[in-house]
Amino acid sequence: MRLVVDANELLKFLLLLHERIEVIPSSDLVPFLRDAKQLSPDPKDVQYFAAALRLNCPLWSEDKLLKRQERVKVVNTAELMHELE
Repeated sequence: MRLVVDANELLKFLLLLHERIEVIPSSDLVPFLRDAKQLSPDPKDVQYFAAALRLNCPLWSEDKLLKRQERVKVVNTAELMHELE
């Protein structure tokens, strides 16, 4: 399947992302890594839990295992779409 995207629409989208994405220096996550390691059921997701703890925000993931902890809210795509309505 080939996706056709209008260049202007793509540029608008990328600019919107650039305005809304905050790059978090890894040094800002260090104080949260210990808790994140305890929370995350998957070692590959520790940095995401650390970022969620640092920003006090939910994670967006389809991985049901991530919901097995109660400290960080994890939403799947359907839940996110419902919240954005």
